[in-house]
Parts: sequence; C-alpha cells; structure tokens
Amino acid sequence: MAYSEDAQIGQRALKKGYITGAQFVQALEFKKTKYPGMSLGEIFLKEGFLSKKELQNLREEIRDSLETSSSSTTKNPSISMTPFGVIAQKKGWLDPHILKKALEIQEEQKQLGNTLQLGEILMIHFGFSVSQVLEVLKQQGKTILKCVGCGAQYNVSLPKDDEIFFCLTCNDMLASLPNLPSVRVRRESPKPLSLKDYSFIEKLGTGEMGVVYKGRNLKTSEIVAIKLLSPRYRKDSVMVRRFQQEAETLISIHHPHIVKGLDFQLTPEICFYVMEYLEGKTVSQILEQGPMKEKAAFQIVADIGRALAHVHYLGFIHRDIKPSNIFVNTQGRAKLFDLGLMKNSLASMNLTSPGTVLGTPMYMSPEQALGKKEIDIRSDIYSLGMTLVHMVTGEKPYGNRTISEIYSLFFRKEFLDAPALVSYFSPKGFQILAKMISPNPQLRYQNPSELVEEVEKFLEKDPS
Repeated sequence: MAYSEDAQIGQRALKKGYITGAQFVQALEFKKTKYPGMSLGEIFLKEGFLSKKELQNLREEIRDSLETSSSSTTKNPSISMTPFGVIAQKKGWLDPHILKKALEIQEEQKQLGNTLQLGEILMIHFGFSVSQVLEVLKQQGKTILKCVGCGAQYNVSLPKDDEIFFCLTCNDMLASLPNLPSVRVRRESPKPLSLKDYSFIEKLGTGEMGVVYKGRNLKTSEIVAIKLLSPRYRKDSVMVRRFQQEAETLISIHHPHIVKGLDFQLTPEICFYVMEYLEGKTVSQILEQGPMKEKAAFQIVADIGRALAHVHYLGFIHRDIKPSNIFVNTQGRAKLFDLGLMKNSLASMNLTSPGTVLGTPMYMSPEQALGKKEIDIRSDIYSLGMTLVHMVTGEKPYGNRTISEIYSLFFRKEFLDAPALVSYFSPKGFQILAKMISPNPQLRYQNPSELVEEVEKFLEKDPS
C-alpha cells in the first residue's frame, strides 16, 4: 500500500519540528482555497514554512521508508499514516481553527515535558467523545486497549483474531472495553503476540503459573479454555518445562473426571495450552457461597477419587489437590485439572530435588509438607480429605493461619484434630474422613479405588 506524500510530509515535518501545528493547519486550509492542486510540501515551501533542503530531506526519508514498508504493511495492511486531525476533519468532526488550537496546546504541553495525544486534547478541551477518538484511530488501523489487571491503557495496532497484547507493567491481558473512561495511554506500546489458531474471548481466572482464558479455535469455532504461561516466567527454563509437562500430561490422559487437554504451543514469544471449556465453577468458587451439603461433597470426593485412581494406575501423583483445582460442571459432576505439580512416582522428572516442597500447605499431607522423598498416592488422598473438610465445614482446614504457622504445626506433629470435626458429619461420613486424613499414611486408604468403593457404598445407602 502506498501512502500519500501529503500525509507523510505533514506528519514527518511536525515530528521533526520543521513546522508548527498552526502552520500545518494553515497549509491544509491553503490547499483547499489558495493553492488547489498543489502538494502540501510545495505549499510549505512556498509559504516559507520549509526550506528546500528540509523538503528534500523529508522526501528522501519517505522514499526510503516506502522501499522497506512492504514487509510491515503485509503484517498490518490496515495501518494508515494519515494524521489524526486530517481524518477528523474529513469526517466533519473538527473545524480547522479548533485543530489549530489543539495542536498549539499539544506543542505547549510538549515544551512542558508532557506528552498528550491529539485525541486526548480534543476530549479535554473541545468536547470530543471517546467513541469519536476510537473511530479515528480505527481509520488509522489502531485502537486503545485496557489492561484487565492494573487498568493501564495503550494505543496499539488493531489486533487480528489470533493476536493478543499484554500489559508492559503487570503482564496481564489487554482487552477492548466498551466504556473507556478516557483515552489517556502509556507512551510505550506492547507488540502483539500471535496465538496462531486461537483467539481470546475473556479472562476466566489466574493461577500460580499463568492465566486461563475463554477462547475460540479459529479453525473449528469450538469454544475452548486457554491457559497461558505468565510472561514473567517465559524465560525461566524450569517453569517453562513444568508448564510443558502439565500440558503434555493433560493431553495424554483421557478420563471423564479429568479436564481434557487439546493442544500445546511453544514459541519464542508465547507458551500456552488448550483445554476443553466447561460450564460451571471451581469448588473454591462454590464455597464462596457457604459450606456444601455432606452428600454433595462426598459425590465430588467420589469423582475426584476415580480421577486419582486413573492417575495412580498411570504411575503419577498429583501433589496439589485443593478446592481451586476441582471443577464442578452444571450437572454437579467434578473434574480434576491443573496438573502442573503432577509427578511420575516411578521416574523423576528432574524438576525438583529431594527436600523441595511443592503444593499448597493448607491441604498438604504431613509427609509432603516435611519434604519427604517417599510420598505416594496416599498423600493425594490426604489432600482430598482436607478438601472435604473445607467443603463440609465451609472453613479452611487451618483457619487463617499463615503458611509459616502451618509448617510449624507440621514440625511439631500437631495435625488437624479429626475428632473436632465430628459434629459436621454423619457417623459414616466422619469415619471415611478420619481415615482419609490420618497423619500416618499406613492408616489411610491405601489407594483411591479403595476410597471410591467406600464412598459409593456410603452414597448408595443414604443418597439423600
């Protein structure tokens, strides 16, 4: 695409300080009235706004840029070099005298060290609306996106369906919002990252390693969930490998109570994997409304127990069973996800060393919390039991204690007092719970299948 010389001459002359904003507006007016048919550069020269040498330099710059622009315009064919004020004038939204005043204000602010965009000045001083500014930017192939985390705003190129931008401050996703409070933007703009075959729709939640978004497969139109490794970990080889391990494990495991993995992509700029999209809530979200009924909680235990039985069969340990890692769909059935800490119990993944503690202390087994090497699937059963405590009581197992306080309890062998929970459970329900959270692994259910069998009998006997 060839850009008009007038637009480029005017923009470059302003940027280099060869002309003032007022002179630019005056030349545009002369082009309509005094010198119709004459180029903007010639008008600048005739009126003494530019010297011959300055005009020659500008034209040489434009020729040089056009020779190298084919690759960039292929990537962003919609980007226009036409100045903001020219587009606004063509739309009939801006009087030349108003544009002149706005450019003078912009120049005054520049002298004071303040960088204000023309659209912002027009909104503050001359009644321009956000929608008008966004429409002009759209004509330029640009838009304003807002960070869903810290609220920072950026002026960026219009994103393609498979592109996403991230905040330069907090690394969260930038989104197009219908009601921007202002058009104030940061001076620097992030570059777009391509998701290739996917697009983001909205943010669903944030985890330790990254952010989960609702998205769409652009080839099939299927709605999916996309987990994106946080940009702050992108150059951390250990975190990238752990994230990749999680993705590959999820894709390889097929079970009705484990979220299905669909795809994994790793490029120098971005790392993400794709999962099936589910309608429902995590257990932690459900608990925000209060405790669950005992039977509903045990139904979740049965479902996750079946998932753990499959995990155990494959030789894995999950190591991070907790309410936020259990999803309950609209039919009330539970699925396990977030396999980032899952480890092969038979072969080391070389991602942790003996004594390294990974997981969530609130739900962790004593042997896992103490960093013992010999942890197995019984540790996951303990964590599921602690999750059961939270589901039925509505309270976290160790209340509001800090992580360091919880570790201190473990080191003193002061574990959760199961008898104190007896009033929350039926006799049989409490019997199952007490066995799940025994501090001694030998006294727990020895495998998930044994636990599931016991829970199924309990639910069949009293399914209410």
